[in-house]
Amino acid sequence: MKKIQEIFNKEKPIIGMVHLLPLIGTPYYNNKYTPSIIEDKALEEAEKLKIAGFDAILFANEGDRPYEHQVGPEIVSLYSRVAYSVTREIKLPFGVGVLMDPKATLALGKTLEANFVRMYVSGVFAGTFGFQYLDPGEIMRYRRKIEAMDLPIFCNVTPHAATTLDTRTIEEIVDSIVLMINPEVILIPGPRAGLPPKLETVSSLKEHFPDQNIIVSSGVSIENVKEILKISDGVIVGTSIKKDEVLWNPIDLERAKRFIDVVKNAIS
Repeated sequence: MKKIQEIFNKEKPIIGMVHLLPLIGTPYYNNKYTPSIIEDKALEEAEKLKIAGFDAILFANEGDRPYEHQVGPEIVSLYSRVAYSVTREIKLPFGVGVLMDPKATLALGKTLEANFVRMYVSGVFAGTFGFQYLDPGEIMRYRRKIEAMDLPIFCNVTPHAATTLDTRTIEEIVDSIVLMINPEVILIPGPRAGLPPKLETVSSLKEHFPDQNIIVSSGVSIENVKEILKISDGVIVGTSIKKDEVLWNPIDLERAKRFIDVVKNAIS
């Protein structure tokens, strides 16, 4: 199992989101957004993150809302084209996550030689995107089938825009995931994009699992990043560095720079 230091050559990485425009066949796709335009827009976002000083980037098909549990080949092919093109230009560690398809995520991570993947591996959830059931045995066997056992998994454990049907405490859930699946990183998001988790939850998990890398993966902002970095092993940032802090807007470069300045002061 790779540790964060091995993946990023840094103890507490600051990972910025590259949210793709709506891809072909999804509800908000607009035919004026040709594959080339989608590619160019993603490159612009990644360039901003690099200029601002982020340590890594994470691709997500955020524009494809509402998300499916199994995406089609048109999504995988265009996502792959865009991520491949961007990562040939922007030399930063990168990850991929296909909402909300773990097998597509693993396949892209393997073929793109990503540094990590973000995905769910287990859980049963009900919410905005319907009923979601993750079969860890099937997912991990697929990981073995495509020879991706060395591809680091950043594992979501609590749902976005949904509730878990697992009534155990989060400590008990994480304990079983660590034991049975052994992910490189546990991700702790808030209830949806742009909202943070309860910091006491993050602190409690780090106390219970001091050797497990834990990253806060939503709701990180200029206002709370100092406190979050004290109790976690890094952050994933999206909404708070967008223009007007709106999820669907492009990254505001000056806002992204201010965020990194705050981080530098926090860890200096």
